[in-house]
Amino acid sequence: MTTPEVLGYTAITTAQDRRVESARPDRLFHDELAELFVAAAVADIDDDHLLGWILRGQTLADVVPSIRGYLALRTRYFDDQAIAAGCPQVVIVGAGLDARAYRLTWPTTTVVFEIDTADVTAFKTGVLAGVDHRPSCRRIAIAADLREDWSTPLAAAGFDRETATLWLAEGLLPYLDDAGTSRLMTTIAALSAPGSGIVLDHAYPAARTTEDNAAGRARGVLFGSVVADPLVWLGRFGWRAELADPVDLAARLHRDLPPLLDPARPGAPSFWLATATRQAG
Repeated sequence: MTTPEVLGYTAITTAQDRRVESARPDRLFHDELAELFVAAAVADIDDDHLLGWILRGQTLADVVPSIRGYLALRTRYFDDQAIAAGCPQVVIVGAGLDARAYRLTWPTTTVVFEIDTADVTAFKTGVLAGVDHRPSCRRIAIAADLREDWSTPLAAAGFDRETATLWLAEGLLPYLDDAGTSRLMTTIAALSAPGSGIVLDHAYPAARTTEDNAAGRARGVLFGSVVADPLVWLGRFGWRAELADPVDLAARLHRDLPPLLDPARPGAPSFWLATATRQAG
């Protein structure tokens, strides 16, 4: 396994948030593996390390107040959309320490591909090797950098571009620059057969300017790209999209509306969630 210094920053912080959410009596999901991932990741971290605050039981919301409640809602939104899509292939780009192959009930014929860097993939593989958990589907981990050629190793792993695919891009796009985001979305579109779908979240321009997000940027939470008009932007890549209504989403799940999704808050909303289907032609 690799050390936390080279493990993806957001992979650890997101796993920490899932660990905390899973311990709540009113949890929106249950991720048993999050505890193990966090424990392995922080084993060598001291208080002076960038991620030292995790040792004190904090989550990303303690560093970036506007994000409080967002990661739990986002995870549940992605979970619900993933199962509802019913695609035989699922590709999680920038998978990090995602455990959906294990914790969601997939048809046994479903294939879930997880793509992330070699460091993150090796760390995750090492942790999973020491547990008895088994995925409910066929899971294939692919070590590839999304800033380079990742479609070739995906195809070599058995991905069928003629089969309808659900793509999950959770907590990824804001950390790519504009060119990288465009390149990723173009490749995904080219690999998407009719009937394919995508679930994603991304940042509005406000994410770069709000005061509380400045604290996150100081900790390395950077926004390399933003999108002002999600529906138009996704349409350029051939997707017909529907934005989630954050007010309805929070109300349905009996949670407070996260500040960064609150349309009535100054400088917000700064993030959006969307589900899209591949347009014909």
